[in-house]
Amino acid sequence: MFNESVRQEWFHAYAMLALRINRLVSESSGGTILIFHGPDAWRRAAEEEQLVSAEQLASEAERIMQEIPFEHRRATYLTGQLRAMSSVARRLAGETLPLSKYADQCLGFTPEWLSETLFKEAHAELDEALPKSGGTLASRLQGWQASYVLNQKKQLFNVIERAVTEVRRRTNAILPLPENETIDCQRTDNPYMLAGGLYRGELRSTLFVNDSLPFILADLLYVVAHECYPGHIAESVLKDVHLVRKKGFMEQQVQFMLSPQFVIMEGLGLLAEELIFPGDEAQTWLTENIFKPLNIPEVGGNIAVVHHAKNVLWGVWANAALMADEGGTDEEVRDYLAQWALLHGQELESALAIAKGGPYIFCYYYGWKMLRDWIQLPQRNDEQMRRIFTEQLLPEDII
Repeated sequence: MFNESVRQEWFHAYAMLALRINRLVSESSGGTILIFHGPDAWRRAAEEEQLVSAEQLASEAERIMQEIPFEHRRATYLTGQLRAMSSVARRLAGETLPLSKYADQCLGFTPEWLSETLFKEAHAELDEALPKSGGTLASRLQGWQASYVLNQKKQLFNVIERAVTEVRRRTNAILPLPENETIDCQRTDNPYMLAGGLYRGELRSTLFVNDSLPFILADLLYVVAHECYPGHIAESVLKDVHLVRKKGFMEQQVQFMLSPQFVIMEGLGLLAEELIFPGDEAQTWLTENIFKPLNIPEVGGNIAVVHHAKNVLWGVWANAALMADEGGTDEEVRDYLAQWALLHGQELESALAIAKGGPYIFCYYYGWKMLRDWIQLPQRNDEQMRRIFTEQLLPEDII
């Protein structure tokens, strides 16, 4: 058995490893790969010290992995996180691997080419769900979305706050949230972000919203549930309460983004709306609380079915990433995304960049499919759902 001082020393090394890798990522690309809620002194130390090489960090990850001072499931979880950190450090040091193998080392599963039969079935769902307005399926989807774009931008934050209140109420009825937990809304000008939920620690969260981009009101609950409740913010808050505060699992304060942890997180985000708005409840709520008050005419279409198909079509992005890694040209990847994900224009260019951006894209479709099967939707196994928010789970636990 390990005493508490040994565990504290190990956790300090674990946190500093993540902070140092994140600094290397920031220095090389200007991005980030870490959400950190640990001591500010550790963050400052990592920012102010001499830069540690990627080779040294890869070796440090392997050393720390061999010295995990915990047992059983916690040790397995930490091994998965450290395997991801080691892989990212080796990548920064110049190691090149096929994307599927790199994804396995980081995310804990190997993505494989998905049959286009899945996408054909999703297209058939959309064909049934969308108004029969003529034109191609892609143009019908684009037209349907355009009819729900919020033109009264001054209303956006009122609409968002109304949705946040509702998704929190429904989530709290299933998974009690702390009474003193708070969330605020702020603008962001990140051109790649429509909205983003961030847990700041101490039961405080922020929902960032880009009010310069078109906002499709039919997607309001899909977006807000994903980012807030029962998606990213709810998961972070409840794991802070149940794992950090009750059990002392301080590693939860180190959220290394290219890791198995985020397969669960993004899968939950895509699943969030369906978890608390079964059947046609999202459409009913939007009609009564958003469309009618804003005098937005309904144009038909089944919102729940459209969003289910949209989640399936995240698999197209996964295939596109494999295609790009295996030598597909930009034109070939664009054509594939246009044909199967029904993308066009600027969203097609953004999707191409994301497909070429590494294994994180696999978190979406694969995480969603794993969790949806595990929770046994549409019936919903509430005990399995509770475990997602209160335990350290890996993809291997739920596949």
